[in-house]
Amino acid sequence: MLLDIYEIEIGLLRSRMKRVNESVNKIIEREEALWSKDKKVVMIKDLKEKIKEFKEVTKNYFEPEFKPKKKNTFQKIIDENETGVKRYAGLITEECL
Repeated sequence: MLLDIYEIEIGLLRSRMKRVNESVNKIIEREEALWSKDKKVVMIKDLKEKIKEFKEVTKNYFEPEFKPKKKNTFQKIIDENETGVKRYAGLITEECL
């Protein structure tokens, strides 16, 4: 069970870091950040939009290459990225919310 938990946590972390890395690289490639002489970020263009994007990027979900293996006993019960009964994989009714 501990190995299953470890695989899940590492998979979620690696998935999130992959998305964060891609997001930061896009900002750099598009030159949407202004840098000071000492290489610190001074300003990011359209910061509010970038904050929204960052919230999406850092949600907990697996990228295909980091999903748990078939032998893992992982069963998703709660998905905090969803709302209503979808949040609980349809295991409860609307009245229970």
